[in-house]
Amino acid sequence: MLVVAVAAFSAGPVVTARDLRGQARVTKADEESLRSRIAQWWTARQERDHQAMYQLFDPGYRDTTTFAKFLQESTVRSRYDITSHAVVKIEAREKDRAVVFVEIGTVFPKFGGPHKVTVEEPWVRIDDVWYKVHEPFKPPFPDKPPR
Repeated sequence: MLVVAVAAFSAGPVVTARDLRGQARVTKADEESLRSRIAQWWTARQERDHQAMYQLFDPGYRDTTTFAKFLQESTVRSRYDITSHAVVKIEAREKDRAVVFVEIGTVFPKFGGPHKVTVEEPWVRIDDVWYKVHEPFKPPFPDKPPR
């Protein structure tokens, strides 16, 4: 599959897009809009603002998951402090879908810290608004402490 560099910005990393028969493109406006939503989500996560996080998940997820049910899961997911977040890379996958790589700073009591961990997360654009796609929980740390 052909990978095409779309743009490089002095304020951020290179943005890449996969050429899926001309459908996958990240315009400058798309990137700015997506980066804004990513920042909103990770700031909400850092502050443990579960209501804001819930609103940034895609409408399909919110249609099938009540806030109360989300809050139970989100409380468990949010037990680790997030100290920083930065977009590393954005890859367009389809016309209105992207995968975002975010480096988060965190401290894990069991493993010490601070640590930098890169997470991969899908985002979808619906009615010109980007939303985080809900995925089952995957801890962003190793199973065993380093030796």
